Amino acid sequence: MRLLRRDELDPKWDPGTDRRLTIWEITQHLIAQLDKGETYAGELLAKVDGGMSDQARHLAYLLYQVADSKGSTEDAVAYNSLVTSWESISLEALKSQGPTQTAYPLEIIEWDLCLHRPGRIVPFPPPTRCGRC
Repeated sequence: MRLLRRDELDPKWDPGTDRRLTIWEITQHLIAQLDKGETYAGELLAKVDGGMSDQARHLAYLLYQVADSKGSTEDAVAYNSLVTSWESISLEALKSQGPTQTAYPLEIIEWDLCLHRPGRIVPFPPPTRCGRC
């Protein structure tokens, strides 16, 4: 038994129908979708249970550290890209779900969208821009 490489994964995979969903699989599919763009990764993230998505982000961070320490540049870049793009991917996931009555996750509510007013907490979507944004 072994873990599948990203290029061996089923491109038609759906986390909603997978009966043996693993964090490894979610992480690898998110990276594969991120290679196509944040919108694709966000659409996939929207289909994943919130707890499992957080674990996938954490696994990507740990795998980045391992790949970086072993000098595996290609893998380190892939895992780091997922971690550093997480907020944008999360926003794309929210957009792909359409309008809902649920609250936004705390990390998105506290995301400071205005770079000209550092330290100010701006709710998403921001009510107004500062004029320079």
